[in-house]
Amino acid sequence: MREKGRRGQIGVISERARRRRLAEETDQSALARTRSARSIARLMTLARDDLSKSDAVLIASIENNIPILVTARTVIDDFQQMN
Repeated sequence: MREKGRRGQIGVISERARRRRLAEETDQSALARTRSARSIARLMTLARDDLSKSDAVLIASIENNIPILVTARTVIDDFQQMN
């Protein structure tokens, strides 16, 4: 990259390349950018029927990696169904 005149730290370039590969592998452009904690919390509190397909995939991925959030999501769903 430096031979082509690009400047920057190798770690930044490597991370960007890793994210791009991940987005291409999953074919989900929504996964290409990192969501903020506030955005993820909002998605976690929305009713499942109100999520877009890409948001549902993101939440499923998060729940796979952080199992305690499955319990939290269940409690939120139960609370939302109370009338």
